[in-house]
Amino acid sequence: MTDRPRTDGSAAPDPALRQMERYWTQLRGDRRLPQRRDVDPSKIEGALPWAFMMQRIAPGVGRVRVAGQRLEGILGTDPRGLPLTAFFAPSARETVTEHLTALFDDPAIAELPVVSRRGIARPHLSGRLLLLPLIGDDGLVSASLGALVVDGEPGSTPRRFEIGPGTLRCERVRSARYMEHRARIVDELDEARRPDHPPPHHGGRPRLRLVVDNTR
Repeated sequence: MTDRPRTDGSAAPDPALRQMERYWTQLRGDRRLPQRRDVDPSKIEGALPWAFMMQRIAPGVGRVRVAGQRLEGILGTDPRGLPLTAFFAPSARETVTEHLTALFDDPAIAELPVVSRRGIARPHLSGRLLLLPLIGDDGLVSASLGALVVDGEPGSTPRRFEIGPGTLRCERVRSARYMEHRARIVDELDEARRPDHPPPHHGGRPRLRLVVDNTR
């Protein structure tokens, strides 16, 4: 097992990532968290080639819904519909999954250094992955605005990343309002699943019940 995501408050070093996080912070304002439907791509033009929107589909799993052109060039295929871990080598996926879990469940801002080693027709690449939580119409974190920014060109073959040297950031952004809202939603879901009239329990073998109709 890898270590739990480490917390660090440092800002994203790349200008595109700084622009994206600054926009996310402006969207948040004094609310619990930004809403997915409020994201305006024109406000993050500098980051768009590297940007993506991701939907939570299971605990620790996010699926790419839309992605910038540079990401398709890195992956060697259209990333839409693929899990975010498709960008990573098997050795890095556990760490990525841990940060995705924190992103959606805490919730948290996640940022990881990434690297892809040099090879035939593959120059060395390094960069940063930034993930910012977004809430859906129900007020729960179900999506993410993110960017994977790397230096240089990917080369002529698909690339996969490992976790690079540097600080792994996992910065909780929960608020009392959000946690109260999430607890209320969970309680409502639990109540909706609970049957109004639970069937009585009878010991032994089930039996047929004879009903006599004397009205005829």
